[in-house]
Amino acid sequence: MIQAIKQFTRLLQHPERAWKQLLGDKDKDSSHFYQVYWIMALIIPFSAIGKTIALAEFNGAVLISDALLTFVSLFTALHIGASVIKLYYEHAEKQTISYNSAIEYTAYASAAVYASVWLIEITQMPIFWLGALYSLKIVLASIQSGYLPVDAKRQHNATLVISFVIISLPYLMQIIMGMIVNV
Repeated sequence: MIQAIKQFTRLLQHPERAWKQLLGDKDKDSSHFYQVYWIMALIIPFSAIGKTIALAEFNGAVLISDALLTFVSLFTALHIGASVIKLYYEHAEKQTISYNSAIEYTAYASAAVYASVWLIEITQMPIFWLGALYSLKIVLASIQSGYLPVDAKRQHNATLVISFVIISLPYLMQIIMGMIVNV
């Protein structure tokens, strides 16, 4: 878990260097990316603390349901996003990538989104979704570093499409999951 936090911190601080390091690690065992689930799981206590502060009381049922809703939304968005990015990349670049590579890429490229969700959950202030826009820089750095090889003519288009998927899906999934839970 500590390794995942360090990697996500590097992606937020110096995306170019972090992607180059990940590119070097790509040939090695990449099963460490599954630590992203720990990053998402950390949202559960952040959500509980933030909701307790916002409600000014402890309501276990509300805390658990909200925290799990956020976690499931992020988990679902990660896998749907990876599928969409995989399809887009294969169509645009005429190269295939494995689903595991797409998940790994989506997880790392979502670092700003996860940081934004932590801030939203601890403060209960949705304005922090604006921090997710930093994903544009993280995605562009991934493309420029060669981690996700994209033709030079399509780099900016790919950055916009991939960033849109990464930023919008967690928010959209939270809305959809919220509607399902409240039915």
